[in-house]
Amino acid sequence: MQPIEHLYLHIPFCPKLCPYCCFYVEEGARHKNQAFLDALLQELDTHIAQRPVIPRTIYLGGGTPTSLLTDQLEILLKGLRERLPLHQLEEWTVEANPATVRPEKARLLKDAGANRISLGVQSWDDSTLKTLGRVHSSAQALKTLETLRKAGFEAVNIDLMFSIPGQSAAQWEAAVMNLFEEGFLADIGVL
Repeated sequence: MQPIEHLYLHIPFCPKLCPYCCFYVEEGARHKNQAFLDALLQELDTHIAQRPVIPRTIYLGGGTPTSLLTDQLEILLKGLRERLPLHQLEEWTVEANPATVRPEKARLLKDAGANRISLGVQSWDDSTLKTLGRVHSSAQALKTLETLRKAGFEAVNIDLMFSIPGQSAAQWEAAVMNLFEEGFLADIGVL
């Protein structure tokens, strides 16, 4: 039987539901987090009992996995490490919101084996972030990028949205140029 090699785990919790989001998300449901994590790990146990799971990739998406409390995130990561052989793991990505990443969470993710962060910046323009209903500012996004770099993450992708109602081409260009000015795109090209 062919082992399962790629895992996507949906963590459906967010600090706030953005008006453009169409994913299954629960806003501010901290009282449900632990029960959900217990059920997720139990479901993983069920799959492991039926078929080998030897991941080459793991993607923790959502929602916002980093909206879990630090101790809840630790329980999830420890549960995954205890259940899964990670010797063939090539990439472990975690989606993050700039408002929910602190140094202790960044270190916890890195220490657990995550090697890529997908950071939902969406825009460097604070008025556009407000239009999008985001809970972070552009300054907070830059600080989060620095936090992730200090924790040792070399692979960080940044989600930026375009064609947002009211957004000009100049605002979009400024968003991309901001990454160059901050030194985050110094060595790569932009499509």
